[in-house]
Amino acid sequence: MTTVVPKRLTWLAAKGIVLRYLLLLAAFYAYVLLVVDTRLIHDRYISVSMRFSRTWDHLLARLDQTGALVAYAAGWLHQYYCHGPLGAAILTLVAAALAAGLDLWMPVRRNSWLRLLSFLPAVGLLVAANYYDLKLPHPGGPLLYALGLLLALLAANVHAHLPSRRLHIRIASGLILAVIVYHAGGAIYSVARGAGEATGRIYLPGPLPIFVGLAVVRELWTRWLAAAARQAARSKTQATTRSPAAAVAVWLVQLAILAGAGAAVAQATRQPDLRMSFQLDFCRHHGLWGEFLEVAARITPDQFAHVARSRPSDAFCLNHDINRALCHQGRLLDDMFAYPQAPGGLLLVDRTDRTKEFIRPEVERYAAAFLELGRVNAAEHAAHELLQVDGDRPATLRLLAEVNIVKDQRPAAQTFLGYLRQLRTSPCHERWAGDLLEHYRLHGEFPLDERLRRIRQWNLRDDYILRYSSVFDDMQRLLESNPNNRMAFEYLVADCLLNRRWDDLADQLDRFKALGYARLPRHVQEGLMLYTAGPNARVSRDRFVCDAAVRRTYERFGRTVMIVRQRGGARPQTLRALAADPELVRTYFWYVYSTFVPVEGPAR
Repeated sequence: MTTVVPKRLTWLAAKGIVLRYLLLLAAFYAYVLLVVDTRLIHDRYISVSMRFSRTWDHLLARLDQTGALVAYAAGWLHQYYCHGPLGAAILTLVAAALAAGLDLWMPVRRNSWLRLLSFLPAVGLLVAANYYDLKLPHPGGPLLYALGLLLALLAANVHAHLPSRRLHIRIASGLILAVIVYHAGGAIYSVARGAGEATGRIYLPGPLPIFVGLAVVRELWTRWLAAAARQAARSKTQATTRSPAAAVAVWLVQLAILAGAGAAVAQATRQPDLRMSFQLDFCRHHGLWGEFLEVAARITPDQFAHVARSRPSDAFCLNHDINRALCHQGRLLDDMFAYPQAPGGLLLVDRTDRTKEFIRPEVERYAAAFLELGRVNAAEHAAHELLQVDGDRPATLRLLAEVNIVKDQRPAAQTFLGYLRQLRTSPCHERWAGDLLEHYRLHGEFPLDERLRRIRQWNLRDDYILRYSSVFDDMQRLLESNPNNRMAFEYLVADCLLNRRWDDLADQLDRFKALGYARLPRHVQEGLMLYTAGPNARVSRDRFVCDAAVRRTYERFGRTVMIVRQRGGARPQTLRALAADPELVRTYFWYVYSTFVPVEGPAR
């Protein structure tokens, strides 16, 4: 009886390997694009002093070094991580090339289960992407190692598939390939070129020993092991030919094993906290304030407290970024105490003046905040400090270009924009600088978007001694120069709330009306409720309108404190009772009760 095999099974059995590659690589691409997001990797590298340029000069200056070609290719491709879909495609194509190269090299039958090992480099690349290239010294990151392995696989496949079987010809061809691989990709054993280069290039992927190892294994297998395997196969009974249905079943099982193992490894090596940190930095650099607040809302008080204990500067920077994002979204005085707060994190200048330290992340942040507040000269001063200490990073050059555009210093702006475009370090920054320079060439002036136009209007023009006295004093000067500077006003009010300057808060009531506020923000109402409850208040509750919801929250807060005290509870028990109410911990009442902030009146 003849068994009829459906054509689709025969086709699937024949094309199964290709289909398996396509399905797994599609899953790889989706994971990198949606979960990893290569934009975060790119943004991390350009935010630190990484020296790489896509220019020919950068390549030619390093051609005499071993590994220059692979290092340049890795850095060149890495820069295009700034486009999320393109970055995911680059990683996917490299993973596909590694799997195909290893599959082509393997000296086993096409249907062997050992073929599953060809996907190991792709899994390793996925794990490295999950760690966001952490602590790797080159802008190429894991891509550097992947390209080195790919070079070794390419050379090993060329050597393995040479038609000649004469030993002296294969040795000669192996030596030629080794020289090419050594110069293009470098080697861990580069001591022969001098200790200096060995130290400088120790992080290279070392494709030379990998190539030699692959070539030796293939030669041994071809000349001895494969012959022994064939002889053993002849001594056995004749094997039956696997049917298409059985081949499809094996293919499905292999696909399930690969997919399950890949998913398990990806889940086990995910770094959600690291991703959150890089995502916050990315949103800050690109002004995505709404998305920033969505991510920041996932930070728990325990996580923030851990950061504050272990890395105080990072906690202050995060605090500053949250407040800046809230201000841009028009929510600073309504929602700032829904997030952990500390007085030194509002604008960072008080902290910097006190510590007398140059902490790059802090200087970078308050330089950008100064520009938006209208203290353009102070922003320029801080940006030049960054340029001198930290080098020509794209973010610093962009800040200096914006400063000079706001000040209408066109030659200086043209210089910084031209250098940023010629630096060829970040494609996104190059495109931004190129668009502005093209507009300047056509119209003779730089375009002002709404943000830069507002900054030019708020620019502080009065002379005074440059001294970081306090946030309150700085905001007062800005408001004296331009009473319509709403951002400066909100920072002044926020400083009053953070430092319990309730007398100064009450003095701002008329300014709310002048700036067009339809109602007093929620935290201002809460602060005034506490202020007017005291004996020394200079205003009464008749001076302001308090929302019914704020009154109810105030009363519930007071009742909770009273009940705990009546039961003999001390302050720790009261804090636990208040913290159990998620609505109360988002109020200014909770901030005042749970923190001790020194009261310092502003200099007058």
